Amino acid sequence: MRRIDLLITQAREETGNRFFTDETGIQDSEFLRWANSAQTRIQSLIQSSHPQILQKESLIAGVSGQEKYAIPQNTFLSSRVQMVEYSRTGETRNFYTLKAGSLHERVNGLSGSPVFYIRFSNYFLVQPAPSSAGVLRVITQGALPRLDIGRATVSSVVLDSTTKTVSSLILDTTTSIDATNIQNERYITIVDRDGIIKMAAIPVTEVNATTGVVTIFPGFIFKEGESITAGEFVTLGVYSSTNTDLPDVCERYIVDFMIWKLEKRDSSGASPEISQELRDQEDDIITSFGMPDDDVSYVTILDPQYSDYGDSR
Repeated sequence: MRRIDLLITQAREETGNRFFTDETGIQDSEFLRWANSAQTRIQSLIQSSHPQILQKESLIAGVSGQEKYAIPQNTFLSSRVQMVEYSRTGETRNFYTLKAGSLHERVNGLSGSPVFYIRFSNYFLVQPAPSSAGVLRVITQGALPRLDIGRATVSSVVLDSTTKTVSSLILDTTTSIDATNIQNERYITIVDRDGIIKMAAIPVTEVNATTGVVTIFPGFIFKEGESITAGEFVTLGVYSSTNTDLPDVCERYIVDFMIWKLEKRDSSGASPEISQELRDQEDDIITSFGMPDDDVSYVTILDPQYSDYGDSR
């Protein structure tokens, strides 16, 4: 899908709101709020009807004797766990599925080979707690990054690959730097030209708009695989992007949602018609995700000894 600033421009053009200043007109911040409401709305509908869409896989290091593990970050509603597996050795071939259990089945003070897990708020409890470290593989419904426009461009960066810290981050002073909003938000995300997140949840204490120097809160450690390259863009928040991960079929919905919100704001008579169009689009989008596969579906086999590959494990 196209960048959110392009969708905002389209919504402005269709409603005759192209021109605005800091004091007059409809600000980008309002369009962004509406766009994020649209994204949340359609994602909720999609995930409720088709939970296999927008899935995410995470690996969590097990701790001997520890039963409680945080649900991976950027999980939809911070709670949508679909599957948990465990490997005592950490090798892929040794993962096996843990059954979903009830809190009434909680095993207290015991450790051994995990058999099931229990959802507990924003955590899950492994039962019994693993007697050796091992690795947990968790499948969740992924949360979408918050939509935002580019707030600055990276001029240069120095990363310490050993300590996984950002030694220096300088923004390009020849382009606009939204220092005020960056400092107010206190967290930034770095994305590339396609909106792919390169580094998230960077805590910021100060931005010097004159020199471009960004002061990062002490103790920040970036994740394995994250990086920053000169020319990439800054967005506001812990987990944000200039592009949504929703498919192109949802683009028209986000634009029309912004238009609908604007028309409602202006008490326009067109608002009810647009509202009905949005409901029709929601139905079409949900239906499009529900199209059946042409391949043959078989009975699910949970025990590998009854599968064709069982002897190879």
